[in-house]
Amino acid sequence: MSASDVMHHRFKSRELAGKDVVISRTDVDARRFRAPGYSVVPAPLIQIVAAETLLAGSPINLGWLGSFLVAAILSFGVVVRSSRVVAGLLTASGVGTLMLVPLWLEAYQVHLVIVPSLVVLIGARCARAWAEWRNKLRLRSATDPISGLPNLHALMEVGATSPGILVSLRIQNRSQIRASLADQWEKELVEQVVSRLRFGADGSSVYQADDGTFLWMSQAPEGELQHQLDGLYALFRSPAVVGARLLDVQVAFGYDLEAERPLSQRIAGTLAAADEAAREGLRWKCFDPASLEDAEWTMSLLSRLDYALETGQLWVAYQPKLDCVTGVTVGAEALVRWTHPEKGNIFPDQFIGAAERSGRIAELTRFVLEDAVSTASDINSSGRRFSIAVNLSATLLVGDAIVVMVRETIRRLRFPPELLILEITETSTLRSGTEAEDILRELSQIGVQLSIDDYGTGFSTLEYLKRVPASEIKIDRTFISMLHRSQSDRIMVNSTIQLAHSLSRKVVAEGVENAEILDELIWMGCDMVQGYHTARPMPKWALRGFLETSGTEARTKAIV
Repeated sequence: MSASDVMHHRFKSRELAGKDVVISRTDVDARRFRAPGYSVVPAPLIQIVAAETLLAGSPINLGWLGSFLVAAILSFGVVVRSSRVVAGLLTASGVGTLMLVPLWLEAYQVHLVIVPSLVVLIGARCARAWAEWRNKLRLRSATDPISGLPNLHALMEVGATSPGILVSLRIQNRSQIRASLADQWEKELVEQVVSRLRFGADGSSVYQADDGTFLWMSQAPEGELQHQLDGLYALFRSPAVVGARLLDVQVAFGYDLEAERPLSQRIAGTLAAADEAAREGLRWKCFDPASLEDAEWTMSLLSRLDYALETGQLWVAYQPKLDCVTGVTVGAEALVRWTHPEKGNIFPDQFIGAAERSGRIAELTRFVLEDAVSTASDINSSGRRFSIAVNLSATLLVGDAIVVMVRETIRRLRFPPELLILEITETSTLRSGTEAEDILRELSQIGVQLSIDDYGTGFSTLEYLKRVPASEIKIDRTFISMLHRSQSDRIMVNSTIQLAHSLSRKVVAEGVENAEILDELIWMGCDMVQGYHTARPMPKWALRGFLETSGTEARTKAIV
């Protein structure tokens, strides 16, 4: 109230009744201060507020500890409560209480510090949100996006603490099914597969991997598990109905008993066992830890083969070929052998295919060809006419490298080309096509003889015999071994011999194991034979001794 109004009685008395009056300067020359909520106020106003505060009593400062303890309790609830709704309510109620209670206490001169409490409570809510987000990502990474089933990541998390037999199912024709099945039907197929699996999974969780693979932990004994797998296999013989279509699901099972091995290796072991079962036509197979040694050998096979070529572990064996008319040994087939210092004799079918797939077959063929031609050349130098047969891989019938190799070898060793016989597998030549046939004609023009090996196991046609410039047909041992017992084999072999002779080609029968088979072949007019009955494969030093002692006899007992 202005002092001028008081002096001139321009106020109502009731405005001052019962009140203490403070008289002070508030003009422009009076001291002024900045105050919260105002721009600037006269100094007496601040003094009046201070006096009123003192009259109201001494303020109480509770500090931060009390509110902090309350916030800590609420934060614990926010973090540990499983329900997101409860955690949200605790956070909201805590923040609201910490904001409203201090304002109410201010009216009673009670001061409360709430900043640390708010930090703790909001921090707890942020920590929970971070944990929920990470858990969501973990669940997403541990779940198949199409079927919603737990995947291998989920199995890896629980597998170490889950004892039992690890079992896997492998859908062998999964690629064909996937190629013919629309995306929207894949989930339905998986659901049908899982519904069948649950009949034999003992209620265990089924985990889905890629490429049509499903795994679970079985608690059943091994014998009972095998019966369950037999039942599941029979169940999967019924087609799955997906989108009004019938789909045959071809499956195989594998399981692993070695619980002490790392889970990742156990998973790989069950899948390997399932694949082996499929290849062998079995319903299921148990993983054999002893196969790990074989797997290590297989993975390093090519490098070991290179080393074997360099160190002389590879050598050439020779199986003599007997002339059925004269009873004289007129030639031999060169067969590569591998004697490993630790594993002993390695069968050719264990490394020949790997050499073909890796591009090492050319060096292997060169090694055999050099040794074979050199050995035959030494035998011929003694005045004996002796032919040598070398197997030729169809993978070499591309380009002119094999033609150059053969030409250079026989030229350098001065070996008559007509005494070198190159044996080509019948089915391989058919698959190789026109280029292979051109290369075979080039080899024939050099003077080398060509032989159709394993005749009868491929696509035998008159056109094929006419197309390939072979001078010899070699009947496969599968038709020879039962010749004395099987009428159908006898008819097929006899007709093949007559057909070859009508085309002016010689016939060699391989796999002659006894005199009875030899008699049959001689009666049919077969030209040459080879097999354990006449002579087993032998090193070249033994071949020379064989030729000196028994290889020149005019007749064997069987011929007589």
